[in-house]
Amino acid sequence: AFSSWTIKVGLAVGGGAAGYVLTYTGFDQALGGNQAEHTLTAIRLWFAAIPIFGALVASIILLRYPLTKEVMADIRTQLEARRGKV
Repeated sequence: AFSSWTIKVGLAVGGGAAGYVLTYTGFDQALGGNQAEHTLTAIRLWFAAIPIFGALVASIILLRYPLTKEVMADIRTQLEARRGKV
């Protein structure tokens, strides 16, 4: 569930950030494929940096998540007790 939520948040943030990145980098729709070289470089950098930053944040969150083998065994025991398997 957490993985699915993380992917959905990443897609939402990425989609929302795209317009801001294009505006910030000086993209001009009227120029079509004839954008300035610094604009294309900035777009490439931002569209690479944002996913890298998101992956780093997600990794930090996952590393801090206290899920060890012992905790997972305890959770399994609790779930099985609820279902009456103990």
